[in-house]
Amino acid sequence: MRTLAGGSALMRTTRGLETASAVDVARADATVEQVDRDHGQQLFGLARRSGLSDAEADDAVQDALLRLWLEVRSGVDILEPRAWTLQTLYHVAMDRHRVRRRALDTIARLTPGRGVVERRRSVESDAADRLSLWTIVDRLPTRQRQVLYLRYKADLTFDQLAAIMGITASAARAHAAFATVRLRQALGEEWQS
Repeated sequence: MRTLAGGSALMRTTRGLETASAVDVARADATVEQVDRDHGQQLFGLARRSGLSDAEADDAVQDALLRLWLEVRSGVDILEPRAWTLQTLYHVAMDRHRVRRRALDTIARLTPGRGVVERRRSVESDAADRLSLWTIVDRLPTRQRQVLYLRYKADLTFDQLAAIMGITASAARAHAAFATVRLRQALGEEWQS
């Protein structure tokens, strides 16, 4: 038996990543249905206590259950599906908070003349700002756009995204710097009008 994820006792596999059979799919369906039926409220409660809204909590629970289904379908024998799903849900919730914080921090860095962006803004306002920001990012040159997406959406380091893009980390930082200047200019024009 081979242990995955650095020796985690929660997850062990007895076979490689060969194509999922009908038995694996049926086992995955049954595992997810049982976890959702027996622990769905507990999962939702954990997501809400993690600071997510009802809609975000529901999405996070679905994401964690989908990840459970994918793992079981791929042949991974999860010894404690409830514990594995709770741990995964915690990571999903924290990732969502990181993305939100990074978006606010990015907006604050790109608009230095507007003062400090308050952390307790409404969800609607945050969503509108993120939409505005990423709409402008979509208009950037390809390399600059890719660097920003990989850095702030995929949460990769400059070394990681440089390896993906086939450039050096310093070139990735330069693309990010040029993109930041362009975003500041574009956001300044948009928010002044």
